[in-house]
Amino acid sequence: HVCKEHCDGDWEKWSKMLAQRPAGNDGALGFYYESPEITPTTGDKSGIHRFDKDSKPVEAYDGPTEVRAVLEGKFLAMRAFAQGIGLDPSEVKRIIATGGASKNASILQVLADVFGVPVLGLDQ
Repeated sequence: HVCKEHCDGDWEKWSKMLAQRPAGNDGALGFYYESPEITPTTGDKSGIHRFDKDSKPVEAYDGPTEVRAVLEGKFLAMRAFAQGIGLDPSEVKRIIATGGASKNASILQVLADVFGVPVLGLDQ
């Protein structure tokens, strides 16, 4: 959805937009749930929730901020879920990524930034 809206579905453009924003997105954070999530569970809640660096809700971001916010938000949710089931982040030494996104170095870098460990794609 965000890739189509902001990047015309072009993953190279996505990577360029992602590079325009620093890790941590200057505090901008988004949670993007078009339908309720099972893992981690959101109960019956869904929607897009964006916040500024002061944790105040905002209606929209510019393209580069949105691109980084959706990615960091998803990876932060993964990290929180992993911690919730007992995974100690200090015990993680590396992550092996699979699937289509694992071919995108910029996406793997955001995952590495969020978890604080090296991330390898299957071809590495």
